[in-house]
Amino acid sequence: ASQAAIALTKMRLVRGLENLLDAFVRTIGDAIDEKSPYTAGHVYRVANLTEEIALEVNRSTTGRFASVSFSADEMAEIRMAAWLHDVGKITTPEHLMDKATKLETIFDRIELIRHRVEISRLHDAFSRLENEPCPRREGLAVPVPPAKEKEWQEIINFLDMINLGGEGLPAESIEKVLRLAGITYAMNGIEFPLLAPDEVENLCVPKGTLTAAERKVMNYHVEMSIRMLEGLPFPKKLRNVPVYAGMHHEKLNGTGYPRGLGNGAIPLPARMLALADVLEALTAADRPYKPGKMLSEAMRILEGMVARADLDGELCDLVVESGLVVRFAQGLPARQRDDFFWRGRRYCVSDTR
Repeated sequence: ASQAAIALTKMRLVRGLENLLDAFVRTIGDAIDEKSPYTAGHVYRVANLTEEIALEVNRSTTGRFASVSFSADEMAEIRMAAWLHDVGKITTPEHLMDKATKLETIFDRIELIRHRVEISRLHDAFSRLENEPCPRREGLAVPVPPAKEKEWQEIINFLDMINLGGEGLPAESIEKVLRLAGITYAMNGIEFPLLAPDEVENLCVPKGTLTAAERKVMNYHVEMSIRMLEGLPFPKKLRNVPVYAGMHHEKLNGTGYPRGLGNGAIPLPARMLALADVLEALTAADRPYKPGKMLSEAMRILEGMVARADLDGELCDLVVESGLVVRFAQGLPARQRDDFFWRGRRYCVSDTR
């Protein structure tokens, strides 16, 4: 009886420690989500979606996944990896995570450029007044020729537009930025460029809002996650948490980061986490430089990623054909929910709620 009591006490102690660890991990995930208003809920949504994908793999009775069955311990390991996949973002500067426009630092520098344009406009106007034979000096708004006024307005409208970032910047827009960089304005007899070199670099970012250097800092969160998690003494049944969490940006074709691993080196749980991370990111309505995509557009992008061997195609087929994507869509804002096509077949979403 005493041995049974001791065993029961030990079991309760172990269970209590497991519950404590699980709660602590979720708290860390919540803290990462709270670090930025633009990623609030990301870790939570990715963790839930990853777990749902694992459950669909377990339910599969045909094809490649019929022989795969994650045990309770393996499910706990996958769940924990998903909750901790972005833990390295604790070291990522907030101004990069929250960078909503290309020129944003602690404020959006487009406002500085507006002031420079206004200075240039006024300089043009005063130069014109000085050259007039009989300028009227009192009660006169500084005139600017309509053509010149239109030119300055077009410049600021163009810079406003490309400052927003987005999916792609045409080559002709980059060329125009470089031309504008050659414009100068004068203050107190000293000439200054309309666009500073750093502003030119930021405005010429081809996709999104981050420069190559800033993207490198952002991507470093994965390396940091690996370092942090590998430094923890996970019990044997959770030993793969650092492995799975550290691979969520790897791609089957070897073009991912941080290690450029290929198909054979990426285990199934890491592929599930990568898929969940991509699908959540594509549809997230709280990103700083873009609205959440319509589900149909997100699935077209996902299909393209499968074609390029970025993601596991059979795994994507499973989450679509099992109905998981349709269920996932019910958590999206109504404006993003629409029917989509996958492998030529239409899946109905808009009328399921």
